[in-house]
Amino acid sequence: MTDWEKLEVYDLGMIRNAAGRIASAIEELVELLTRLSEPRAQSATLQIQDSKGNKIMPATLTIGATATAVFQEWSGLNGTGAKLPPVGAVSFTSSDPAIATVDATSGLVTAVGPGTATITGTDAGNGLTASDVVSDTPLTAQSATLQITAN
Repeated sequence: MTDWEKLEVYDLGMIRNAAGRIASAIEELVELLTRLSEPRAQSATLQIQDSKGNKIMPATLTIGATATAVFQEWSGLNGTGAKLPPVGAVSFTSSDPAIATVDATSGLVTAVGPGTATITGTDAGNGLTASDVVSDTPLTAQSATLQITAN
């Protein structure tokens, strides 16, 4: 093999190696452009819903009652635009677990004492948060009966 033939084989190997690196770079660029073209959430809302999926407005629960915190992300500001799925896992917290507890994963809210607590949801993927206030009221009598017994 002549020096010229050795040089051609060496150059061909370098060209193949460079082509492989270029192909990998193009794949990474396409993936990045795809991610950048997807809509990004600009805001989030949190609603307290009853067991039938109805929004409770205002969110007032009787002690012992439950409801669900529903976290929703939006393409626009202040809960406007298109609905978007959360980027990461959503976790829920209560500002005062002595008033209302919330399951960190499911968002199940339970009224445990009288007062007001703030339930907050946070998307771990993008850091968006949203809150709603829950007021818990003690059970109150709705009616009464009186029975008179003769002595």
